[in-house]
Order: sequence, then structure tokens, then C-alpha cells
Amino acid sequence: MMSFDDAYVIMRRLANTAYYQTLFIREDLRVFENDTNLSDIQVIFLSLLGFYHTLNLDNNSGEVDDIVFKDIVYEDAYMHWKTYKNKKDRRKHEQQDASNQHRPMGLQKDKVTSKNSQWIFK
Repeated sequence: MMSFDDAYVIMRRLANTAYYQTLFIREDLRVFENDTNLSDIQVIFLSLLGFYHTLNLDNNSGEVDDIVFKDIVYEDAYMHWKTYKNKKDRRKHEQQDASNQHRPMGLQKDKVTSKNSQWIFK
């Protein structure tokens, strides 16, 4: 009998194939015959499809090199770093938005992109 760890490694390999990535991306194609009452293993596989979809998008856009696909540890580490970075960026923007709420219009931080800004009053 196959262990869950062995099955998980196989699911990861399958989830990153062009075949299953195409099924995942296309709305008119189905990954599973059943569309409801998904088993835990099906949910895990769909999660892995999303994981690899994001990883492949980042790779194709140049945000990460091909080396990330060399090992599962690299894949997980990159996605962990990306999640951390996104949370950090979100907190930074929330703090900036909060500080901008107490500033008069036109004096908000990070809103003026040029020193030659114009004020237009109507």
C-alpha cells in the first residue's frame, strides 16, 4: 500500500505537468469527473495545481529562475518567501493608507509622483 507521502510526491509531479496545468487553467475542461463532494485527496491536488500555476506564472514573468524547479524544497521556499513578502507589502500599504487618512488632500505620502505636480481646483 502506498503511503500518503509517496502519493503527495506523485501528485506534486503530476500537478506541474502541462496536461494538468492546461486542465486547471481551462474552464471548459474538467480535472475530475465529479464536480461536487471532492475527497481530501482531490482538494489537495487542486491546491497543488494552483500552487504550480502561480509558480509557473512567476517563472514565465521572470520573477523567479528555473532553478526553483530543481527541488521541492526550492519550490516551497520560494512560495513561502513570496507569501511573506506579499503580507509585508500589504501591511506597509495599510500603514501608509492609515497615515494618509489624517493628511490634507494633496499632501498624502506616495501619491505625488512628480515634483512638477499641478493643483486643479474646480
